[in-house]
Amino acid sequence: MASIRPKITVILAYIIMGLTLSAIALVVLSIGTNHWIHTIQMRAGLWKLCHLQPIACFHSILCTPAALSLIGLFLIVIGLIVTIIFYIVEWNVSSSVRPISLISVFSLGFGTFFLVISFVTFSHIAAQFCYSYYLLIVAHLFSMTAAIVASYLEGRRNALVSASITIISLRMSGTHPLPIKELHSNSPAFDMPSKSFNKQNSALSTTILLRSDSSSSLNDSGQQLVNKRVVNSCLWSTVIFSINFVSSILVINLAKWIYVKHHFPNLTLTTINFFVTFLLLLGCMQAKLFTYVKLPIFNMIPVSICFGGFIAFSNLSLQYNTVGTYQLIKLQVTPTVMIISWLFFKAHYSLPIVISFIPVFIGTLISTYYDLQLNVFGLFCALISVMFTAFYQILMSASSSYAIGIDVGTGSVRCMIFDEKWTPVVQCQKPILTYHSASAPLEYEQSSTDIWQAICYCVRQCLELGSFTSEQVGLIRSIGFDATCSLVVLDEKYEPVSVSRSGNDEQNIIMWLDHRAHAEATIINSSADEVLQNFGGKISLEMQPGKLMWLKRNLSKEQWTRANHFFDLPDYLHFRATNQLDRSLCSSVCKLCYRSSETQHGWDENFWAKFDLDDLMKNNGEKLGQLVRKPFSKSNTDVLSKKAADELGLPEGIHIGTPLIDAYAGALGGLACKSPIVDAHLSERLIIVAGTSSCFMACSEKAVFVPGVWGPHYNVLIPNLWLSEGGQSAAGKSIDHVIQIHPAYNELKQLADEQNRNTFDVLNEILNNLQQKHKIDNVSLLSNDLHMTIDFHGNRSPLADPGLGATIAGLNFDTSLNNLAIQYLTVVQAVAYDSRHIIETMTKSGHHFRVVQICGGLARLGLLTQIIADVVQMPVYVSEPTNDCVLLGAAICGQLIADNERQVEDLLNNIACPIQVYMPDSKIADFHKDKYEIYRLLQQTEMDNRKRMSKYSQI
Repeated sequence: MASIRPKITVILAYIIMGLTLSAIALVVLSIGTNHWIHTIQMRAGLWKLCHLQPIACFHSILCTPAALSLIGLFLIVIGLIVTIIFYIVEWNVSSSVRPISLISVFSLGFGTFFLVISFVTFSHIAAQFCYSYYLLIVAHLFSMTAAIVASYLEGRRNALVSASITIISLRMSGTHPLPIKELHSNSPAFDMPSKSFNKQNSALSTTILLRSDSSSSLNDSGQQLVNKRVVNSCLWSTVIFSINFVSSILVINLAKWIYVKHHFPNLTLTTINFFVTFLLLLGCMQAKLFTYVKLPIFNMIPVSICFGGFIAFSNLSLQYNTVGTYQLIKLQVTPTVMIISWLFFKAHYSLPIVISFIPVFIGTLISTYYDLQLNVFGLFCALISVMFTAFYQILMSASSSYAIGIDVGTGSVRCMIFDEKWTPVVQCQKPILTYHSASAPLEYEQSSTDIWQAICYCVRQCLELGSFTSEQVGLIRSIGFDATCSLVVLDEKYEPVSVSRSGNDEQNIIMWLDHRAHAEATIINSSADEVLQNFGGKISLEMQPGKLMWLKRNLSKEQWTRANHFFDLPDYLHFRATNQLDRSLCSSVCKLCYRSSETQHGWDENFWAKFDLDDLMKNNGEKLGQLVRKPFSKSNTDVLSKKAADELGLPEGIHIGTPLIDAYAGALGGLACKSPIVDAHLSERLIIVAGTSSCFMACSEKAVFVPGVWGPHYNVLIPNLWLSEGGQSAAGKSIDHVIQIHPAYNELKQLADEQNRNTFDVLNEILNNLQQKHKIDNVSLLSNDLHMTIDFHGNRSPLADPGLGATIAGLNFDTSLNNLAIQYLTVVQAVAYDSRHIIETMTKSGHHFRVVQICGGLARLGLLTQIIADVVQMPVYVSEPTNDCVLLGAAICGQLIADNERQVEDLLNNIACPIQVYMPDSKIADFHKDKYEIYRLLQQTEMDNRKRMSKYSQI
């Protein structure tokens, strides 16, 4: 039963809209014909009804044309009652949506009653022209409210909204929007940026169609924010459309009155309109209500001509035609646009959208029938106006575009489509295979074939879920890829080569988290080669040199000989899409030790020869990539190949941007968020891409060498800037681990399930209760006697010690939920203290930060964000829950072409995604300073203990 309720509700909403329009048309018709006797009989009929004389009542009112209007209005009320029953009583509507639905529904009911009373009471008013449009305003506003509420309760903008808003806009407004496509709201959530292991599905907001959470326990709180946005969007959509509608009617009638009564010159009035509009837009720009963007003047000349012609000839049509003729002919703009798009641009429109214009035309014809008057010059002006308006619409739609961002994470592929304003449109996700055996616990492998098939599925699914027409698909301008830094191996014919001991060629990717190359990484680091200076003195065993060395030492000679091409995964995706062997500086420099600076670019043959890998340097490093390009660079070969286009369901020739590593894409998307410090330069903003592990991304104008921090790397993200990357091997994973190993974890899970909440919300509530119970000023003070570090998976930065372990001090026999909450607080503080250690080390080496941003899954933990702000004593900001920085960064790198950091910064400032800012509390600074010193002491004690006991180690 639940599955068919949405369909029934849509049908009811259509009935309501149809009856409303019919009633409006018949009310206007009955008044316009000046049949006073009908009004008198209608009033008499209502009087008899009030005196319980139903037969006499129906006899009186059925003899009048206005009877159908009254019946229609009563049917509207009945339909609303049924809608209330379906949505409020029987269907489980979210409590956050229910109030706005009740208010809107009852507003429509009272508005309908007011319309009837107005008709009966004030029908004797002589100014029937003004009165008919007064009725039209009231009825349209309330019917529009019903349509918007019904569609938002549905959870998506469906064809109902397309039809209703188009009807309203075309009937009286000066604008003529094309139908809004249906957008579905059920789409998976994302794979956490920094190599998250947790993937969850979530409902998407109607207005902003995505959510981003790091784990299942964050989904519910994020959904509450989404529901809140739905309510806000519903309310403001109603207000904005109402204002637009009323102002349009007033402008039309005021203009007609000026033309008829005062014979005001048409072009003069048009000029005044343009001038006033210019002044208002100038004021809005000064108030920063929108961003001023410079456009090529020659590209805008056709748009300006069409817009000017559309305004001028529309005003001439209004002057020389009646309002009814003006409206009826203006109504043909959208069908004209659809016909031109169908004939010349191969656009296709669904049958419901085409059919929706039939009642619009008929209703307008009925309501303005007695107002129609034709003259040759007026008709000519009206038709010319229609053509100018149609071409203006087409030019404006042609100026729009879409960008695709594709992210390949640890366990899934995600695809998101953005519009020209970088607003997310639709998202899709698909899991990918991971090969892992208990017999080889350090080895993790994947399949390049499986990943590409998942990408093809996601792109096609996005086009289907977004109801993209062929015309809209043609507006997709670019595709950007990001992926984990995994190693892909292909043969001479670009077929997979196994990296597994099993010899299965499907397993041709060594994943980023694979730790098989521990011994090889140790050998490379012991060489103290000059290349290692750009990696904080040591490369990680997760980087590719150690893995390449392992492959040559452990695979059969035949397998090694077959391996002819080695790609970092982002570069493989670019190759698969373009059939070009170019590599990116991002992957080559950061993971394959390619040398890049202001004066030096290329592979260091001496470095590879030291480790018996000089065969990789044959033919100018052909196996690793002969041509290595910086981000945002332009090449005529960066286009989607025919083979890839057919697989993806896209036209060939779409621009493919230089790819990025996933964390770097997250940093780029993070820089696209509005900074709370307006004048902060890119080099003064630290981006933390926080998930299962975390990456600390910092730009600099000069090379800054930081011990234990990867980099500085030149030109790998922002042109002409250096980038340093610190990291935490286990941030979110440490928080999960501490919670899940506690004896009270099962009790916590049960409590969260019973309350239909996530575990973090329950823990935060316990902490708040404890704070109130003990009457302390700050919740952090609850962990006064408990301390821990988060080196459960080693320390990536700044100690660069993969063997380091975690330490906990202050444990007791307490196994209660309260103790679990305090341990949760303590591990969150430990993540913040480790972050401070990385930031302090980078600052001492020459970086300067004024603000910190967190993006990724852990950005949804408000407690962590606030504690980091308190610990580092800097403002910390996060993007809104519905914004995905990684996919946004991938889409940006796919479209943007830039030669310097200023061009990139200008684009990022124009995007300016909204943020939430956490300000530091100076009153708690001393407490965190003392706990931070204890944190560092625990780390040092762990290192001293390992060093002392190492002489007994036999492992």
